[in-house]
Amino acid sequence: MAEGRSVEELVVGVLGGTGPQGRGLAVRLAAAGQRVLLGGRDAERCAEVAAGV
Repeated sequence: MAEGRSVEELVVGVLGGTGPQGRGLAVRLAAAGQRVLLGGRDAERCAEVAAGV
């Protein structure tokens, strides 16, 4: 990572973001102010999780 670059600029991808562990991780990261990108097999479930994050 380049010196001077802030982690707030980064987007964290969470694969399996609709399962219990991925969802929990996504919620915690978002609560900490991190930008999160969810990935999962079911687009509807991803949308539900994203709405809750």
